[in-house]
Amino acid sequence: MTGSRSRVPWWRRESVPFAAVVDEKDPRAKNVAKVVPTTAKKRMLGAVVLGYTKEPGRLRKPLSWSTVTVMQRKNELARLVQYRLHNGLDAGPPIGWAAVLANLSATLGDEVTVDSVADLCRRIGLPEIDAAIVAGLARDPEKARRVWTKYELLDAASTGALIEMTSVEREELEIKRIDAWDETADDRRRRLTRERKRKCIAKKRQQS
Repeated sequence: MTGSRSRVPWWRRESVPFAAVVDEKDPRAKNVAKVVPTTAKKRMLGAVVLGYTKEPGRLRKPLSWSTVTVMQRKNELARLVQYRLHNGLDAGPPIGWAAVLANLSATLGDEVTVDSVADLCRRIGLPEIDAAIVAGLARDPEKARRVWTKYELLDAASTGALIEMTSVEREELEIKRIDAWDETADDRRRRLTRERKRKCIAKKRQQS
């Protein structure tokens, strides 16, 4: 019709970008950007902008095996402290704990100081160790940490001896990264072998 205003179909009109409105409890809300950054991707349906998708987060670098071992050692130390304090037992020799925590701090790449060891004490629930003891034991690990590219974690036997962890505590708490000071790893393997054989013999006798 002459003189009439030409109409453009809605699917050909230029759409105005808008952010999708989703309730926070809606499971789709985690994939919708609340604040639209410049790098956000548009969700399109033809020429229509349905909303924006959040920029994907950066992938974390996988932890190395040594870091995992250190974190497991730290968790096991915390379990041991909680077990001893809960049962009214002595936490262990302060000198031994100071040496173990100074080594742990150095292995984590932290500066080995009285404050860093005190922070580890708080994290695992251990009563604070005398600053003079920590200062005397932290000096060598800190020097080694600065010289060595990779600081080595104390071996399981030395750690168990320093904190005087018993075989009973090791078994009850299911600790794997620390050896008991009253039972070596070889003795433990021999004992477990004897127990398995004894169980097999008892089972065969019951079946016969």
